[in-house]
Amino acid sequence: MKTLIRKYFIPFVVVFAGTLLVIVGLSAAGKISPSEMGYALGAVCSTAIILLTLLLYKTTREAQPATQPSETGHGPTARKRILRSIRTCKVAIAVMLVIFVYAFWATKNDPLLLRIVGAVINLAITSAFVIALKTQRAKLR
Repeated sequence: MKTLIRKYFIPFVVVFAGTLLVIVGLSAAGKISPSEMGYALGAVCSTAIILLTLLLYKTTREAQPATQPSETGHGPTARKRILRSIRTCKVAIAVMLVIFVYAFWATKNDPLLLRIVGAVINLAITSAFVIALKTQRAKLR
């Protein structure tokens, strides 16, 4: 998996960050207007989402044969990795729930729509961790 990260994601992040820095630099130098910067950043982020989706699809297809469990079950290193992943998911879920409670308390005077949007985002991330936890537990069985 590390080779896949080196092969795809590190160059992606470098190019994405470089492009964003160039656009912000052009805006800071006054060569493009703020609205042009907004359009450019929107186009770059939209392109990045599409490229990231394609990269994730490609890496999952390449990594899939390596992640198939053997007929005899998981080895000791794979079991340790799965247990570490389960522990990380549990910690992440706990942290997200603490953030949810704190944000609910800290934004008590803010508009309701903003609070609902924040709560939905937090719960979506938390549910992604719950799904990952269930997947890892199923792998362990």
